[in-house]
Amino acid sequence: MEGRACKGAFMRPSFMRFLFLCGGLVWACSSSPPVGSTDLVATDVVVDDSSESDVSVETNDTGGDDSTPSDGGDVAEDTNSEDVSTSDVAEDLGSDLSSDAGSDVATEPEVVDDTPKKVLFLGNSYTAGNNLVGWVADLAIAAEYGPGLTTKGITYGGYMLQDHQHTPSTIETIQTGEWTHVVLQEQSTIPLIALGTMQFAASSLSFTIKQTGAVPVFFETWARREGNPLYETDLAGHTPESMQEALRNAYTLVTNANGGVYAPVGDAWEISLATHPDIPLHSGDGSHAAPAGTYLAACVFFSLLTGQSPVGIELWPESLTEQEAFALQTVAHETVQAQE
Repeated sequence: MEGRACKGAFMRPSFMRFLFLCGGLVWACSSSPPVGSTDLVATDVVVDDSSESDVSVETNDTGGDDSTPSDGGDVAEDTNSEDVSTSDVAEDLGSDLSSDAGSDVATEPEVVDDTPKKVLFLGNSYTAGNNLVGWVADLAIAAEYGPGLTTKGITYGGYMLQDHQHTPSTIETIQTGEWTHVVLQEQSTIPLIALGTMQFAASSLSFTIKQTGAVPVFFETWARREGNPLYETDLAGHTPESMQEALRNAYTLVTNANGGVYAPVGDAWEISLATHPDIPLHSGDGSHAAPAGTYLAACVFFSLLTGQSPVGIELWPESLTEQEAFALQTVAHETVQAQE
């Protein structure tokens, strides 16, 4: 209709003036430079920081050693997570928007896991020796670890995980449901000579542990010292290096298979023996831990369970110097950090 009206020969002057004014207004608006519009959309930054970690220690140890079981007769041995999403920023007439435009992105406070940690250790003389369970708890006290770290040990000389699996009192203790973590330490040679036995027991115990809501933690042990008699018998063909590699592979296997946590104690020992050979970790038998070896293991567990560094904690065995303690603390923390 508007097109046909424009074809008329004549129009009223008042109507023509109205059209003239409207046309001028349209021209003025269209000739003004466009105002750039920028849509800036940024979601909140969500940070989820959780760390794992008053102290009562109960150990039940028969005093036996971590010897190779024979015939099964004797009691044988997150991380920081950050999820950030931002939209593209539109350009204004080809010019980039200043980075200051995103300065008002909201950040939620970090979420800290302050739940007290209650840790049950299942093992044999490797766990009982020099009161490893007590040292883990004592380090938490010395570090003034806020949430609190409670430890308890069930240890029998020579016990395998299979033996714990078939001990009713051990299963009942797990099933009380009071634990956040349950540490599983296998007899020192089983991962090399009877891996299937370890896998079956680890699976069964992990199932029981996880039913209570706790986390299974696998205590990777250390290789025997060079010259140990077992390298001529049950461990023939192995060296400390190959034994540690086999232990690492076995504990990694059961950790992954059971949704557990890997405690790299043996790895820390291997690094310390290479970098600080003057600090003896083995006791006289070349199998069990000397006080320094137990202290290094305790530092690994402290770092792993609490998410904090043991470096600088002013507590160590009397047999160590301050410099030696600092060295072992550092090795423990760096070993734990390296696997994260």
